Amino acid sequence: MNIYQELWDLDLDHNGCSVSARGKDGNWIQPDADILLDEQNEATVGADQAPNPLFAQVNPEKISRPTYQALIALLNNYVVNVRISEDHLGDNEVEDREIEVFLDTILETDVMKKAQDYICNGLNFTDVADNFKSELKRIWFELYTNHFNRIPVPFASGFEHVFVGEGKRRGDGIGGYHSWTKYYLDEQSGRVDFQGFNYDGNFNAQRTDGSAIPIVATIKMMWNPLDMLGDPIGPLEKDMGGFWVGPSPELQIALGTVAFYESKANLFNQSSGNEKEVELMNGRFNLVMYRSTTVDQQRGDHIRSFFAKFKALKADPGPGKPVPGNGETVDDGIIRIVKALVNPEGSDMGREWVEIENTSCSIIDLAGWTIADKSDRREPILGQIEPGKVRRIEITRSRPDSAQLGNKGGLIKVYNSENKLIARVSYGKAESGVTLFFV
Repeated sequence: MNIYQELWDLDLDHNGCSVSARGKDGNWIQPDADILLDEQNEATVGADQAPNPLFAQVNPEKISRPTYQALIALLNNYVVNVRISEDHLGDNEVEDREIEVFLDTILETDVMKKAQDYICNGLNFTDVADNFKSELKRIWFELYTNHFNRIPVPFASGFEHVFVGEGKRRGDGIGGYHSWTKYYLDEQSGRVDFQGFNYDGNFNAQRTDGSAIPIVATIKMMWNPLDMLGDPIGPLEKDMGGFWVGPSPELQIALGTVAFYESKANLFNQSSGNEKEVELMNGRFNLVMYRSTTVDQQRGDHIRSFFAKFKALKADPGPGKPVPGNGETVDDGIIRIVKALVNPEGSDMGREWVEIENTSCSIIDLAGWTIADKSDRREPILGQIEPGKVRRIEITRSRPDSAQLGNKGGLIKVYNSENKLIARVSYGKAESGVTLFFV
């Protein structure tokens, strides 16, 4: 189950926005999309590489819907300076009421209802079922003191950091600011300047057509926020920031809330428990969920930050073409191979893996089953797999005759305990760090 993709799909059927970038010819790939995202050129040091706004067009009908308007009402309730107290939540009746309206509005959506069901029933946080609104208000809006690296930062707010943005302690940068809606509004009012895309690693060189991952923007930006008197502050600079593009306010809250509870359930395993790899649309991302830091340097019970790091594209050569590596399923197909990482970044030793899915209606005992490569070297599969579930098998290379997945192409085969071939796929050359999908 990919709850993040399910929530995204549900949002597109309701309040979410479709997104298009430009193709290699400079024209919009989907000119009727709700958002036309103009990423232009790669950011450089000391120069603005994007003469035009990032958002060339946003469908005004979408952004006028109730959940967007409830979000917009909250955006002027926060002080830019991270060390100055906020005056809402009990001290300001109007602003506290705006939070209540926002929560009531998003909780009526199917996206939030699905997120709540997953958290309560899928992750077994049954204690939040009857007070989900209160939990959302606490983890997103309640003010707390953050103690990261033993430096106390009072008046912290997950919502402010993620959706609004903060001026850092010395006033020399931007913290958070991960809402496309907020960025679009600031761009419309002239308070932000987009200076070019800035994806990490070698992927920048592939962005010349702007079409690869339109659901996320990783950018260089300048921000001129307003102080409490309405006067401009800044400019504040962020060399590499970004946000999802297209999700409704309820989807962004839903994604972050699910990530928060998955973090509490120890399902975030990378980077000391702060990241989790997910697949969305045509990309592979690391979701980053930073929870608050307590005075004793433990993970706390508030959201500190939530954003996505783009990692790689899915193996998708385009409409009407087979996915590279898409082989046939053999025999009755009770087990199928769904994806694999055959060329991990860095050393291959112990870092390759294959995922298989049980398409039957029964639990399958995998004792005696194996995964084999094109030379028929084997990796044992242990345990069981439940109906409809996906299981990741690590290719250990623990012995000379263990399976080894070649980077320049090969076969992946699954045999049952009677040495009967159950599934087989082929694949071509695999780029470093890119997951291959066998749909």
